[in-house]
Amino acid sequence: MKKEGWYGDGARTFPVGRINEEKSRLLEVTEEALQAGIVQARSGNRLHDVSAAVQKHVEAAGFSVVRDLVGHGIGKHLHEDPAVPNFGVAGTGVLLREGMTLAIEPMVNAGTFVVRLDDDGWTVLTTDGRPSAHFEHTVAITQGEAEILTKHGLSRAHKSRWCDHRDVAERNVQSEPGRRSHDSCSYIGQDADELYQDPGW
Repeated sequence: MKKEGWYGDGARTFPVGRINEEKSRLLEVTEEALQAGIVQARSGNRLHDVSAAVQKHVEAAGFSVVRDLVGHGIGKHLHEDPAVPNFGVAGTGVLLREGMTLAIEPMVNAGTFVVRLDDDGWTVLTTDGRPSAHFEHTVAITQGEAEILTKHGLSRAHKSRWCDHRDVAERNVQSEPGRRSHDSCSYIGQDADELYQDPGW
């Protein structure tokens, strides 16, 4: 989207019909990983603090982050520096400063992180044929919590537990290694065919 000369970039993955538990969990984890990354997107942190938070959340759930496709800076152009990978070492990367805008977009696979470009030159596929999910927000860096510039009224369209980014960060601290705790989340169950009945749609 472009408004008054400035770009915004966002994405989300929707299920079609009823999906199995693995796909539902993949959607849930990918959206949570986005929120975990947003927690780290604040002035004074390093870029790869965002990347490491995404990777940690995804891999703790047994999924993998795509390496060949990454997020990016955004502003007068859709794709600007810096590249925002979904993997990395905390404490490294460029220093985040107030006023920077980033498109953070975890791309998460159920199986291997390796992907390939289809013959049409555009479509990206997982090499093992297993499902993948993608969620994205454009955020502005501030002294405190990042401002999400691509907020929308859509509720989750898959069976999930809803947690805001503070809940995700808290769970990452409190959970045992390799185990995800949902104690701080409230449960909602919404199938894809209920999406159009959602007043937020």
